[in-house]
Order: sequence, then structure tokens, then C-alpha cells
Amino acid sequence: MLLPHAKERGLKLAIEPIHPMRQDLSFINTARDTYDLVKQVDDSSLGYVFDFWHLWFDPLIDDIIRQSAHSIFNVQISDHKKMTLRTLDRTVPGEGIAPCASMLRAIEEAGYQGYYEMEILSPDNEEMGYPATIERSIESYRQLVKDAMG
Repeated sequence: MLLPHAKERGLKLAIEPIHPMRQDLSFINTARDTYDLVKQVDDSSLGYVFDFWHLWFDPLIDDIIRQSAHSIFNVQISDHKKMTLRTLDRTVPGEGIAPCASMLRAIEEAGYQGYYEMEILSPDNEEMGYPATIERSIESYRQLVKDAMG
């Protein structure tokens, strides 16, 4: 197991659940399943990555966030496009169908103190160009925070 080696080095280990469309990558597909696994191991050095794109679809996601926030080690923000046939095709918050503002509000209200990162993986970025993609991401994050925190 990796956990003892991580602890020896003063590191934390985070599991990243993967959307069920990608069963080829992982059998851990939901925040609830991931949190159940973390609880079974019962070690504060083990937690999980909360990736909006992979986890948004659960109708009780805000409740799961509140229950498991102390085990979230990193948050990856993106939105799920309404229509796509690619799994690496994300968009900025506010342009898709995921409840991004609600999830961010739940994460913040639960006391999460870790890092946030934007993970906007999409072939669209190459077409748009990276400077425009970065500016669009920054602006969407500002709007997300405004929508989430009022």
C-alpha cells in the first residue's frame, strides 16, 4: 500500500474518483463511494480529490460534500458540457450543466481550506488559444465565486 510510504515522507494521499463513463480508468466513480473507502481506511493522511466534472451528477452531491469535506484534499473546478461525445471535453463554470455554484458553496460552507484548481481540458482550448482560454477561465471563476457566495 502507498499510504505508509506517503506518511513516511510527510505527504497525504488523495484518491480521485473517475466518472462512470470511464470504467477503463477506475472502479471508484462517486464521491460517496470514495468517502466510504476513505472512512474504512480511517487514516487522516488519506482523502480524495473533488473534481466537479467527475462528481457533479449525484443528486445528493451537496450533502455528500458536507459530510466528507474534511477528507477533500484538493478541488478541481470545471463544468460539464451539455453535449459532447468526448470525456476530455470540459468547459468553464457557468457554460455547462453541472451545479458549480451550489457545489462551491457547499465546499466553502463545510470549511474546506485546501487548494482549488481549474481543470478545463478540451480541444476547444487549442482552437481558442491558451491566452484566451486562461482569461476566460479567470473570468468564469470570478463569476462562479460571485454566484456561490452571493
